[in-house]
Amino acid sequence: MASEAERQELEHVLTSGVVDPDSNQGKLLRYVFEKHFDGTADLKERNIAIDVFHRPASFDKRSDSIVRVEAYRLRKRLLDYYAGHGRDRPLRIAIPLGQYAPTLETNIPPHPNTPELVEPEDSSRDDVEPSAPARWSWSWTMLVAAAALIIGSAGAWSIRSRQAPRAPVVASSERFIPESTPVAAEGDAIRILPGYIKERYVDRRGHVWLGDRYYHGGESFDDGPGLIARAFDPALFQSRRDGQEFTYDIPARPGKYELKLFFSEFHFGTKLNPGGENSRVMDVYLNGSLVLHFFDIYAEAAGSQVGHIRAFRDVSPARDGMVHIRFMGLYDRALVNAIELVPQPSFGIRPIRMLARLSSFVDKQGALWVPDDYVVGGQFIVRNVLPYEAIDPELYQGERFGHFNYAIPVPPGRYRVSLYFDEAWFKQPGARVFNVFTDGKTLLHDFDIVREAGGQLHPVIRAFHNLEPNAQGLLNLSFVPVVNYPLVNAIEVSSE
Repeated sequence: MASEAERQELEHVLTSGVVDPDSNQGKLLRYVFEKHFDGTADLKERNIAIDVFHRPASFDKRSDSIVRVEAYRLRKRLLDYYAGHGRDRPLRIAIPLGQYAPTLETNIPPHPNTPELVEPEDSSRDDVEPSAPARWSWSWTMLVAAAALIIGSAGAWSIRSRQAPRAPVVASSERFIPESTPVAAEGDAIRILPGYIKERYVDRRGHVWLGDRYYHGGESFDDGPGLIARAFDPALFQSRRDGQEFTYDIPARPGKYELKLFFSEFHFGTKLNPGGENSRVMDVYLNGSLVLHFFDIYAEAAGSQVGHIRAFRDVSPARDGMVHIRFMGLYDRALVNAIELVPQPSFGIRPIRMLARLSSFVDKQGALWVPDDYVVGGQFIVRNVLPYEAIDPELYQGERFGHFNYAIPVPPGRYRVSLYFDEAWFKQPGARVFNVFTDGKTLLHDFDIVREAGGQLHPVIRAFHNLEPNAQGLLNLSFVPVVNYPLVNAIEVSSE
């Protein structure tokens, strides 16, 4: 029988912003604990897919990795929380690698040198049985004391709706730093939606974005739902803070971060206002240094209502423990739609791995692939046949085909770009031929997947080295038809 301490810790995680109870991770956590409380042991991938994610009885883990993806995200979120803001919690919830049964034990934060969470190769097997119920190193007296401590802790945050407000909202220009909000929503990552008045928003990839905070000056607005080109989740560009001059002073732990600033021109270049280039121009300062000069969103993004991201690395807090970002309007008012600070690895950037699917996927090496983003043009389709000789055939299940272009935001540097191809439609060479360019440079000329691979359903990977972003901070990849339509299944970008 579950103790009150167990139930209290579960409710704390689900109601304090650690895991959104309405998200896939929240539903998964609630489900596995219900099974744990009941003493049942049917926590297999197929059962979870059907019961939690409403997959049909014909669920096939080879073509649908939703359980592994959400378990990966849940494990990482719990690990980050108990290593950070939850380090003082008396109990610790975990989902050990290789199983879905939860454990709850004494909370001892991991050593700083603990390796990054990696999913084992056999984590997708249906025959992986849950281990024994939660391991206990506590006496009953200690559990009672822990329960009392939990009950006496500060009140949990209220759970807010994830739907963005539709009416424009003008907020006070005074600095807003909520006392009850942690510095980071998950681990040491900090994601903020300027202009968003609700407590938090969970995006389509499961990331938690905090409502507007840490600002001084400017006004907040929310334009409501609308289409934003090159944006997998348009909600990240639908609210904004703008003004002649405003700043964000964001508290962050010591270390180096990747910073991404999200922009989209909402006014100039639209039907209501035909103004385009040179209509809105701004400067952006980072910790006192000018990082974007005469920055024109419309010109950089090549249009209005287009998602545009500028990326920076090696960003550290100033001496006061804050990351200071200052926006100054030169022509018209400056604006920003979203701010993301994520701890960077010791070398290069966090790899960008995208695939032409509507859901994420964890490969056999434990790497997370997300639905493709930053793209304009083309069509999306899922194929019923896979190249099973591939190490991870699921990478080739979906494809983007047509005449399309990716604009991938990266900091200055040199990058390796790998393109993944599989021909699942044509059998004969010459039926599909195309070119791939990056900012005027030819990467692939008259490329024929069947000819290169030696037949249909044989995967081909082409890697390109030392590619640099253009002046707009983008790796542009243009897929241009020669015979029939180009296609791509997955794209990977990593530092050289």
